Amino acid sequence: MAAASSLFAGLRKPDHMASFAPRRFYYLIVIWLAVATLLLLGNHYLGSSSVASSWHFPHVTDDGTLSLPSWSHRGGSQGTKLRIALLEAAGVHDEVTSALVHAFGGQRDVELMMYQQKQRYNMSAIVDEFKLPSPIRNITSPPALRNDTLETPPHVVVSTTCELDTQFRQDVFETLLTESNSYLFCLCHHADQWITGSNVDMVKRFAAQGRLDMIALSNHTGEYLRTKSIPTWEEGASVRIRVLPPIFPANGPGPKNAAELNLAMQGDFSSERRNYQRIFSGLSGVVDKVNTLPTTDNVTLHLLGHGKKPKVPDEIRDRVAFDEDLSYPDFYAILSTAYAVLPAFATDHYFDRKASSTVPASIIAGAPLVASKQLLESYTYLPREATWEIQEGESELDTVRRIVGDQVEFAKKRWLIASTRERLLKENIANVHTWLVEALRRL
Repeated sequence: MAAASSLFAGLRKPDHMASFAPRRFYYLIVIWLAVATLLLLGNHYLGSSSVASSWHFPHVTDDGTLSLPSWSHRGGSQGTKLRIALLEAAGVHDEVTSALVHAFGGQRDVELMMYQQKQRYNMSAIVDEFKLPSPIRNITSPPALRNDTLETPPHVVVSTTCELDTQFRQDVFETLLTESNSYLFCLCHHADQWITGSNVDMVKRFAAQGRLDMIALSNHTGEYLRTKSIPTWEEGASVRIRVLPPIFPANGPGPKNAAELNLAMQGDFSSERRNYQRIFSGLSGVVDKVNTLPTTDNVTLHLLGHGKKPKVPDEIRDRVAFDEDLSYPDFYAILSTAYAVLPAFATDHYFDRKASSTVPASIIAGAPLVASKQLLESYTYLPREATWEIQEGESELDTVRRIVGDQVEFAKKRWLIASTRERLLKENIANVHTWLVEALRRL
């Protein structure tokens, strides 16, 4: 303490503090040492006890994109990338799978693996054009995920058609449950199929371990899950429901000739999904209106899809074109030329428990949708201003007949749709980042 005492040698103290000051100094030294020790121990334990300490949100790079910090949880070394497995075991829903590739591949510091049953209709030509910080590292078959889980399990698994994946690859899900701590994102296509069944039995086991998020494709199907399906589970309280509009970038040429008016319907030709007769009965009125316009002289209704063709009335047969079994690049190229896209839903299930593929397809292609009030209330990610809104008392073709020929408004709506597409792409990537951070904190 001689050195310490010398520090105060030149200080003049009142007589009544002569015996008190050295004692207080000792107390201060002891307190300082205790605080320093606690800080050192705290940093050590906080750095190794939880995933939250090594994941920060948001983490923004110099180019303004979100980044996932290096994975160091549960034995991962510093610099190890987050391993994400996309599972598509049924060979369907290519568009949704592509949207997931864009949203999860839009994260930095990710190793993205695809376990896919089949690639259809040249969707790879579109996916290969994605500009992603974490593109797909490898594509292999769904059974390989089981072996990979035994060797190097993924941190996160995204089931792209969870209703079917859980049935077709039950062995994979069993291995994920028992041999890994992988977090499951289960994408739901039919919200009413999540009350009972083998798919429900499987994912409930993930929910019981706090390892499950459900993803809906629209707010209305997410609401159905939240209020009607998940409450029937005992494990439902621990399930988070997310929403991801299935949007991805796809280049289309757009309208080529103002004199040609293209209308479009897309999807399975089944009358159980689309009300073709309602559309056919109103098409003649649109043709009559176009015949009075000086700038438009031809109308074509493009039916893009597959299956048994509906019967077309003789009087409009030359106005209807069946575009069958197209590649995805050709599909979006034709859809991008449409003045209006017609949903023509044959059932109200598309407003509460099912998500239509027509709504996101119109946004991807940049073609305005003919939208009812009920549709806009269900698909809340679609701005009203970007659609041809149906007025009270109108049918879809009544609306087309009313607005046909307005090229100024058409150009405005195409611009709004393009802006909506870009916004949704960014929001999907940002939202997935948040989901990943929150999921990893739960493990």
